Amino acid sequence: MVTSGAITNRIDRMEAKGLVERVRDSGDRRTVRIRLTEHGHQVTRAAFADHLADYARLLADVDQDVAASTAGVLRQLLENLGDTAAH
Repeated sequence: MVTSGAITNRIDRMEAKGLVERVRDSGDRRTVRIRLTEHGHQVTRAAFADHLADYARLLADVDQDVAASTAGVLRQLLENLGDTAAH
């Protein structure tokens, strides 16, 4: 829900930080692909690890049976909404 200019601005900032690079499409000169750099991959992996650690801390005191039951209900909800990857 943002303009193409806002996307360009965000990509410009990420590129300036060395997180992404623009790659011209050889088949279509109008197309520019955005690819994570190695630094971008490192930052993403670290952020994801931190995110998972936060969830682990939040759920540490939740009873495992309750967690399993909740996961089952959420999986069923996703499947009912058409998410076939929830299997």
